[in-house]
Amino acid sequence: MGARMRLARCQDDPAAYTDDRMVNAADARTDSTARVYAYFAPVTLLLYLVLPDQYMLDIATSYMLKNQLHASATEVSTFRLIIAVPAYLAVVFGFARDLWSPFGLRDRGHFLLFLPLSAAVFLWLAFSRLSYWRLVFGMLLVMVLFRFVAAAYQGLLASCRRSRRPVARSRPGTSPSC
Repeated sequence: MGARMRLARCQDDPAAYTDDRMVNAADARTDSTARVYAYFAPVTLLLYLVLPDQYMLDIATSYMLKNQLHASATEVSTFRLIIAVPAYLAVVFGFARDLWSPFGLRDRGHFLLFLPLSAAVFLWLAFSRLSYWRLVFGMLLVMVLFRFVAAAYQGLLASCRRSRRPVARSRPGTSPSC
C-alpha cells in the first residue's frame, strides 16, 4: 500500500491506521518493565530484611546484647560502631565490585559467592556459643560480606537503569529511578 493510500485511509478513519512497530515496541516495553519489577521486588525485600545493620537483624542483636549478654550502654554503642565500619567504607566495596567479577558473572557472581558465605556465617552464629566478641566478629564479617552484596545489587540496578531509555526528561539535578 502506498504512502498516499495510507494517508487517505488515516484521514478517513484515524483508528484504522496503526503502526504495528509502535504497538509491538510498547508491548515489549511493558513486558520488560514487568520483568524488571518481578526480579527486583523480591531481591530488594530480602536484602533489606536481612541487612545486618537494619530492621530485623538489628532487633535480634539488640535483644542478645541487652537481655542475654547484659551489655552496658557503652558496650552496645561500641558494638554498633564496630559493625558499622563496613558501611562507612561502602565506596571501597563499590570499587571492588567494579574491578572484580567472581566466576566471570559480574553482579550475579557476587550474589553466588557472598550470599552463601553470609548464610554460613549466620549459621555459625546461630549454633555457636553466644559471647560478646563472637557476636562482634560474626556481625562484622556479615557486614563485610553484605557490603559486597549491596554493591552488586546497586550496580545491577544502575546497569538496568542505563540499559533502559528514560521515559521522561528530568530536570537538571534530578535523576529518574529504575
